[in-house]
Amino acid sequence: MKNRYFAYCLAAAAAVLLTLVAFSSASAARADCTLDDFYWYIEGVKQNGIPRDATIITDKSKISGAWKCFVEVDPQDQRQSAAVQYAFVNIAVQGDAIKFNLNPLRIKFAREANFHDLSRQADSIYRGRWENGGIYVTGPGNIRIKKFYSHNGRQYAIGEGLLPDGCLENYALVRP
Repeated sequence: MKNRYFAYCLAAAAAVLLTLVAFSSASAARADCTLDDFYWYIEGVKQNGIPRDATIITDKSKISGAWKCFVEVDPQDQRQSAAVQYAFVNIAVQGDAIKFNLNPLRIKFAREANFHDLSRQADSIYRGRWENGGIYVTGPGNIRIKKFYSHNGRQYAIGEGLLPDGCLENYALVRP
């Protein structure tokens, strides 16, 4: 009887520990979306294009899952609304259909000193399709991720967006 009770307690403790570790890992991964994740884009791809030795991803099934996201809002500051935004994105591929779920984290406007917390805002859901080696999705605006590629063991994506008011956006995605 004691052995069965001990085994039950041990199994329950292990389940709790695994849940805590999984929750901590997921929280740590989600909390870690910073400028450091996007130097490849800001100091590399934005200036020089995709690296020549990158491998373009042409299989849409390989883009499914979680991505860290960096958005440049009004990158040329044409509307005096330039900003940078961090988000998490989940891409789901179902046949030819694409679901692009953008979970906002924070935004910083060029004319302000501090970030604004967006983590309590509802996710923005976009739906669309795989098109010419990228995705085109619509929702609260339009997003076209033109290239998905891998380089040095990591996956990246770049694209652009158009908000309903005509404001342009640049998108950079990297796998967590």
